[in-house]
Amino acid sequence: MTPRRASHSGTGQPLLTKAGYHHGNLRTALIESAVALVRAHGAHGFTLAEASRAAGVTAAAPYRHFDSREELLACVAERGFELLRATMSGVPVGGWSDPLDRVIALGVRYVEFAVSEPQLFKLMFSLEYRLPAAQAGREALGLLEQALHEAERAGRLSTDLGTAMKAAWALAHGVATLRIDGMATFRSDDSAAIAATLRALLSGVAQP
Repeated sequence: MTPRRASHSGTGQPLLTKAGYHHGNLRTALIESAVALVRAHGAHGFTLAEASRAAGVTAAAPYRHFDSREELLACVAERGFELLRATMSGVPVGGWSDPLDRVIALGVRYVEFAVSEPQLFKLMFSLEYRLPAAQAGREALGLLEQALHEAERAGRLSTDLGTAMKAAWALAHGVATLRIDGMATFRSDDSAAIAATLRALLSGVAQP
C-alpha cells in the first residue's frame, strides 16, 4: 500500500504522513520529511525532533535508523544526488549531430537542478555530508563522463577524458553556484543562455 501524503504547514512540500511509519517505511518517511525541511529552511534550519513531527512519529523513533541528525542529513544528500541523476537521465543518449551537444544539455540540466533545489544542492556538496553520498554522486556524474567518452570516441576532444571531465563538471558547477547565489550576471539566465555560456567555456576542450 502506498503511504498517504500531506503538505507540511509552511513548507508546501509533500511529506509522508504517519501511515508511512505504520507500513514499515519509517526510514523513508524521515528522509522525505528531512528533504522537505531542507528545501524550506536549509540544512541547519530544523531539528531531528521537527523532522520526526513532520513524519508523524515520536521524537525517539528516528533513532531506530539514524544515530544523529547528521546521519539523517547525509541520507538527504544521497537522495539529492539520486534526484540529480534522474534529472540528468532525461537527456537523450542518442540523436545528437555533435556529441558535445549532449554534454552541453547535461550541463544545462545540472544547473537547472541547482536552481530548482538550491538548499538541497548546497547540502549535497557540503564537506560534512558529501562523503556518505559519494556513490550516488558518482552515478549522477557518470552520465556526464559517458557523454564525454562518446565525444572522445568521435574525436571531438582536444584533451584527455579525465581533464575534459574535470573541466565540464567545474564549468557546470560554477555556473550553478553563481546562479543560486544570486549573482546579478546570471540571475535572469534561461536554459538557452546557460547553454551558450557552457558552450563558450567548453570550447577549450573541444577539437575544432
